[in-house]
Amino acid sequence: MRPDLAQEIEAQPGENRQSEPGQSPRYRGAARFHNDEILSLPDAHQKIDRPFGPGGRDATSYTKTTNVLSLAVLLLCPVARADAAFDHAAVLAQASAVYGPLLARQGLRLVIVEDRRGMISARADIVGGDAVVGVDIGVYDSPALTEDAFRFMLCHELGHLVGAPPRRPAPLEYEGPIGPDGLMLVSSEGQADYYASLKCMRLLLEGADHAALESRRPPAPRVTTLCARQFPSAEQSALCRRVAMAGLEFLRGMSMQVPIDFETPSPEIAERTFAEYPSRQCRLDTILAGALCRIDPRVEPSRDDPTAGACRKDGDPLGARPGCWYKE
Repeated sequence: MRPDLAQEIEAQPGENRQSEPGQSPRYRGAARFHNDEILSLPDAHQKIDRPFGPGGRDATSYTKTTNVLSLAVLLLCPVARADAAFDHAAVLAQASAVYGPLLARQGLRLVIVEDRRGMISARADIVGGDAVVGVDIGVYDSPALTEDAFRFMLCHELGHLVGAPPRRPAPLEYEGPIGPDGLMLVSSEGQADYYASLKCMRLLLEGADHAALESRRPPAPRVTTLCARQFPSAEQSALCRRVAMAGLEFLRGMSMQVPIDFETPSPEIAERTFAEYPSRQCRLDTILAGALCRIDPRVEPSRDDPTAGACRKDGDPLGARPGCWYKE
């Protein structure tokens, strides 16, 4: 990582941060931080280089409109590389092959592009008829992001684009597409985490060799116990464990070392469904719930019905979205 990026950002949930010199006064102070993650400032028109997509990588440019939903986190200090070098392009190509057709059924074209800010970040947005996932080149050099953590990062962004409710309310400065209900067309943060472990990771990892990975990184005891309880099949139980651990690696790899653990579920109870970033522990609980849900990952969610393709507390409480952010 470049030395100028190894710096700490201190912000409290909901706090505004003044814009940098040269940013448009219209958006001054509009960047909103929550749990060390950033909803990015609109920047007029930003040019993105080297698109990925069904047609493969090329050298053309992709011009996006503004108001992207962004995950942008800086690591504070050097850490040992968590995984052997892996082929990022192959992971991107696999995600494109699986989700290109799925999003096409919603009338959207999946476009995966590289952002070139040198940050450890990813984003998702709907631009016209394009469902855009942006991956910053900074993630390729991150020593903390394992292959599964990188895969989970993509699944989180794809979870936004699938657009299952609950969805996010549009901030005042938002100029992107809005649904008939007045909400953005992208899923909320908690829903994107839940979708990533419930659907996307299972689809991308189905049939892989999970045992080889577990020999290097054993799963947490509570994860092993709960996955065995939910899935009698050895293969499905192993997939459950791998998805849950990938979510943990994702949160740890992209955070400022906020303590989280499967053994200490969040005691929070939301009075209403929370559309912004839940606490880190709540996010981990959500990821575990998605991994434990016994609904087939091929059962697609609905853009209108939050219960479609998801577990409910009255039917599968271990796999239901946790009450720390979601209220049934």
